[in-house]
This record gives sequence, C-alpha cells and structure tokens, in this order.
Amino acid sequence: MTAYHINGQQTVELRGDTATGVSDSLVALIGVENGKRIKNTSGVYYNDEYVRRGNAMSKRFACTCFVPDTQVLSGFGDLSASDRA
Repeated sequence: MTAYHINGQQTVELRGDTATGVSDSLVALIGVENGKRIKNTSGVYYNDEYVRRGNAMSKRFACTCFVPDTQVLSGFGDLSASDRA
C-alpha cells in the first residue's frame, strides 16, 4: 500500500494554555484488491486539541473524519507477484 497526503489549511484557536484546531487533507491510498490495482481517495479532517507543556504545545487528542471514494485503476500493466500480496 502506498499513501499520498496533500495537506490543506489549518485553523487554530488559542485559549491560554490550551488550543483547538482543524486541519484538512486529501489522502490517496494505492493498493491491490482481488488482483486489481485500486485507489482509495479520502477527504480527511482532523479535530485536534492541544495543551501547553513548558514552552511547547503538544497534541492530546485527534479525531479523524473522512469521506472515501474507491476506484479501480487501469493502464498500469501486469501486477508483479509482490504487488498481489
């Protein structure tokens, strides 16, 4: 399986020693299913919460939400034995 990520905008709201944020991404997963190469593309967004620890903010929670779209790809030639595994 090969994964590609295209990261979009991120918004963050600061509240003292805590913050919340939303970041948007497009994720494409390329793999093999039933001997055919497939691409699963998902619009993903992460709802994150952050807390200040010393001089740094650290992520303490992430909720991933996505909308998948799976397609069978053609024109890639024969799949090797390692691609079929």
